Amino acid sequence: MRRAFTLVEVVVALAILALAGAMLYPSFAATRQQANDKTAIGLADQLAVNLLHYAALNGGTYPANYDNCWYGTILKMGSAAEFSSVPPAIFMANGADTSGCNLITWSDAAGSTFQIEFQATGGTSTLYCRDPNGIAQLSSWNSSPTSSMSGCP
Repeated sequence: MRRAFTLVEVVVALAILALAGAMLYPSFAATRQQANDKTAIGLADQLAVNLLHYAALNGGTYPANYDNCWYGTILKMGSAAEFSSVPPAIFMANGADTSGCNLITWSDAAGSTFQIEFQATGGTSTLYCRDPNGIAQLSSWNSSPTSSMSGCP
């Protein structure tokens, strides 16, 4: 005689799996967002090194720019950029913005300093600011940092 699972047993097993999945999902989502943030921070750090390299090749001045997304920043750096002008997906707003506007670079009029504001695409990622001195978190986008380029908060 063969014994099979009853409908009640299958439903109970599926309910237990669904409950376990619902309990674990926030942990997985948070871990994925932390990984995205770390990737974005690493790329912003590499971009900052590229900007420092650009300044070393150009008399200590950074490329003059205002509100430049990834694409525009890389083009302004020319041969000093060690990146493709195609932005990494981590900086593409909504996964479709080909200019990479989840990362914006700013420079003061004299080109004596820079700021990089960025946020990893997806989820509720933290906003960051990177300047020649390091990295900090932002509470919101600084829409006009060129008026007060005193560094990241």
